[in-house]
Amino acid sequence: MTNADDFCRYARLGQTVKIQKCLQSNSIDVDALNLYGESALSTATHYNQILCVEYLLANKANPKL
Repeated sequence: MTNADDFCRYARLGQTVKIQKCLQSNSIDVDALNLYGESALSTATHYNQILCVEYLLANKANPKL
């Protein structure tokens, strides 16, 4: 099972396939927050990982977190 820190790391590194696998297996909520209170969407946005941002938004990530 993936934790929020790993999920955000995948977003930071642009690992869209790993994010996709996590969400498809229901191993993590798309809006999970890491130890610093960051979501995968905010992390992907900060690091300009456009494909991850688009994928997370398509999977109903909350842009207000």
